[in-house]
Amino acid sequence: MAQTPQQDDNSGYGLEAKVRALRDPATYPEAPRAIEVRETHMSWVFLTERHVYKLKKPVRYDFLDFSTFEKRRADCEAEVRLNRRFAPDVYLGIVALTADAHGALRLNGEGEAIEWLVKMRRLPDEHMLDQRIRAGRLDNAEIVDPGAPRDEDAAERVFFGATVTVRGVARGDERTLAIVGIDETDTARGYISWISPMARSLIRAREGDVVTVRTPAGVEELEVVAIVYRALATGGPAAAAAG
Repeated sequence: MAQTPQQDDNSGYGLEAKVRALRDPATYPEAPRAIEVRETHMSWVFLTERHVYKLKKPVRYDFLDFSTFEKRRADCEAEVRLNRRFAPDVYLGIVALTADAHGALRLNGEGEAIEWLVKMRRLPDEHMLDQRIRAGRLDNAEIVDPGAPRDEDAAERVFFGATVTVRGVARGDERTLAIVGIDETDTARGYISWISPMARSLIRAREGDVVTVRTPAGVEELEVVAIVYRALATGGPAAAAAG
């Protein structure tokens, strides 16, 4: 789905100004020698020698909404809270980008917070997944199935990795959705991000439950018809259901 760029709240500092400041080593309290910068469709990522800082773009999709300062801060907090369960030594917290009385932008500096970023410990490049795959150092046994049961009744509930059939209470229409990672999101194929309003409303639901979903398009009630955990077919969840 096409994104809808948003203006940056009322701080007076747009995304371009924030990115420009975060490219400057002087913005960081740790005084790095240089900054590596990477961009995704939803974030800017800034790497120092020891840390990684993620700035969420002020964008809105059908499956997520980062369009306001408050929503971006809430998502930063949620990302840290959820990922600390699996990598507590990597996800260090959130930090403020501040503007002082003279307009200088600093991380955790003096003045008003104009943006929030996720702060992580930087892993050695050779430990990153893409590097391990290229080097042939990743065993199949090291790949964790996100749909594996968490507790005795987890297979009966919706979690990350589930393929869920839902029915609209008002219209009776059915659709099949798979809850996947941010980078795998493809709404045309029914792949929805685990941080989307739809997925967040479905998490922990059982078959027969009715959930209320609030998205930028409005409010909708959905009944959970079926929950399965299976590998996704190349044609998407709908193709898997038909196969």
